[in-house]
Amino acid sequence: MINVYGMTANEREAPSAYRDFIRDEGAPTLLQRDNSKVQTGKVFAEIINRTFAVRDGLTEPYHPQQNPAELRAVKWLKAHSQVIMDRNEIPSWLWFLVVRYLADLNNHCADETLNWHTPVEARHGNSAFLQFEFYEPIYYLDLQTSFPSLKEKPGHWLGVAHNVGDNLTYRISCKDSHQTFIAVCYIPL
Repeated sequence: MINVYGMTANEREAPSAYRDFIRDEGAPTLLQRDNSKVQTGKVFAEIINRTFAVRDGLTEPYHPQQNPAELRAVKWLKAHSQVIMDRNEIPSWLWFLVVRYLADLNNHCADETLNWHTPVEARHGNSAFLQFEFYEPIYYLDLQTSFPSLKEKPGHWLGVAHNVGDNLTYRISCKDSHQTFIAVCYIPL
């Protein structure tokens, strides 16, 4: 299963992202990592890993292939997000949401190594994902619009809204602005 958490360019946000991962997925038994300062610092070592009894696993310097997350997930996400963005002329400011979309798509596809279950189903016991294409033109319900204006507005589908609403709640981009928000998606345009 691929999990994606957003941070700014500041590495000091890594412990918070790691805590979010533990809150969402549970503590891992092993944290395989390189020798980065943030992951060997006091917050990771004492507060997080000791609190949750997570073992440390270190890769050899200059051998990132020893970390399966780097080898498989990160490189795959980078390569495929670039293809999606290029082929669909997606604005560069949406790169993070493209990466999240790919992770969601991967997590909702059957995997032979999981006896043809999805990673989400294997980890959480359920899987609900209606498939739209990333940046597909759609209509969404604008609850701020009042009568007599139409409440259905054009936008673009940006992925599943996590931890919000039901399984039909999505991340949407307003067609005329650079705003993203959560809404119920109706039908493709």
